[in-house]
Amino acid sequence: MLRVTLISASLTCLATPALASLEICNSTDTEQSVAIGHMVDGIWTSEGWWNIAANECAVILTEPLQNRYYYYRAEIPDGVFEGEGYNFCITDDVFTVPGQDDCEARGYETAAFSVIDTGESATEFQLTLVAPEDLGDQPQVSEQSPQPAPSEAPLTDAVAPRADGGNPRWQSGFVLGSLGEPVTQVALFQGCQHQFGESVCAFFADGVKWVAAYGGPTPSAFLDQLNGLQQATTVELEGDILTYGDITIEVALSAVTMRPGALPYGREVALVQGAWISEDDPLYEIEFAGGELYESYDGTRTDLFYWRFDETCDGAPATADLALIKTVPETRETECLLPDSMSLDRLEFVNPGRGNILSFRRP
Repeated sequence: MLRVTLISASLTCLATPALASLEICNSTDTEQSVAIGHMVDGIWTSEGWWNIAANECAVILTEPLQNRYYYYRAEIPDGVFEGEGYNFCITDDVFTVPGQDDCEARGYETAAFSVIDTGESATEFQLTLVAPEDLGDQPQVSEQSPQPAPSEAPLTDAVAPRADGGNPRWQSGFVLGSLGEPVTQVALFQGCQHQFGESVCAFFADGVKWVAAYGGPTPSAFLDQLNGLQQATTVELEGDILTYGDITIEVALSAVTMRPGALPYGREVALVQGAWISEDDPLYEIEFAGGELYESYDGTRTDLFYWRFDETCDGAPATADLALIKTVPETRETECLLPDSMSLDRLEFVNPGRGNILSFRRP
């Protein structure tokens, strides 16, 4: 088999017949031979091939997705598929190979795959292969729209080891410690946004907002790369602290590395993301958006909080082992809620100060 041209992937909502949890569509004018890598019973496993004709789709997996991250390789004759540094074992014949290591010693070939991020709570997903010329000079990935999972079990967020032994990493070029107090911090990516008259990329750690500003020491091209990250992605920041504010820390970024699983209470943080409606008053809504929490009533946003999970809070009983702490940015006043039950479609909190129960469901 001759191998592959570099193609791009467009990730979209799966709106196809039932029994397709992962579907790959080929919008190019050439048949693509596709292999995938995924976690099966705790073991990274590669499978192939699915030969997908031009402008056709193939059902790759039929059971609801169990993992957030999947990996793919697509090949055509006389092409080169570069991948993103995630190596799996393949062979020219139809194959299922458990394990990523010692491919050649086991009679296989080591090949690079690219990552598919299905989101934090998807049971169905579609990947569309797009020829680079259809997207301009640089292949790119479109917005993702996974179908939310009805299951209460969160997806595993295991990331396959890269060939270089590390996670995706971006470096800006300046020397750590050359601009201020050096710091390394695990944080939640909030997004790149315009606020207070300037454009920034923002992160949350321990309820504090960290910002790197466009036009500052962090190169704009570096920040543009971060803008492609999904909100609430766990990352490790390396940089120099420029200023401390009451509600923010400004930082010049030297490097940002994806660190799935490194954030304390990362599973719970991923579980609550998105909008929720009060079961007692359907006009009252809350939305967890990264490290920010919005409250709305009758469609009008009323309050903004920074929020975090911790093991306890003031006023919590000694038996509490998890607390949600809301902070008013302007005053730093805090409020504590104790999660009583949490699933993908329902949340229940106890207010230890008042003793009342707050229940929410997904829209």
